[in-house]
Amino acid sequence: MPNMNPKKCPMPEQAPDVRNKNFEEVTLGYTAEMAIEEAQRCLNCKNKPCMTGCPVQVKIPEFIALVAEGKFLEAAAKIKETSAKTEGLPYAATESVAWYLADDLKMTDATPKGYAQASANESEPTPADIKDFQDTLKAGFIKMFVFNSQEANSTTDQITGAAKDANVPIVELAEQMPKQYTNLLDWMSALVDQFAAAVK
Repeated sequence: MPNMNPKKCPMPEQAPDVRNKNFEEVTLGYTAEMAIEEAQRCLNCKNKPCMTGCPVQVKIPEFIALVAEGKFLEAAAKIKETSAKTEGLPYAATESVAWYLADDLKMTDATPKGYAQASANESEPTPADIKDFQDTLKAGFIKMFVFNSQEANSTTDQITGAAKDANVPIVELAEQMPKQYTNLLDWMSALVDQFAAAVK
């Protein structure tokens, strides 16, 4: 039976006075009980608008139904349907914020080493690093470009411009759940959809 509570289950987060002293993820993730409670809010609509609105028809209701039953491994198997399209696909990113999802989708991180190292060290990439990134995009080796819209600046604008010029599919994401999503499952499903749509 669906959980008719209109309020989403709050996502646990590090306290501000804790997260300002580390570089760990701000969100701590749901417990199994929280994930089940949130998944039970799915109304299992007859017309399944979440699927019809999805570019690759990801079986979102089936995924959420499995989570609602506590069948987490089976739910993860649904993601593998997308990873069949993305496995081994070389991608590049302005930051490592999407690394875990890309890794789950078995993609290959082809971000130029100099730029990636500068990003990891939270330092500015050199002009040579930026040019290397732009040249790599122009060469056509990169098949997807992942951009953290919360950290846009003149450097990322240059690289995003190179991706557009080279017709490299761009996936934009953020570090925190956007306001249009009411729960984590919807957000994660939407991100998987974006990655899948980019490789259609």
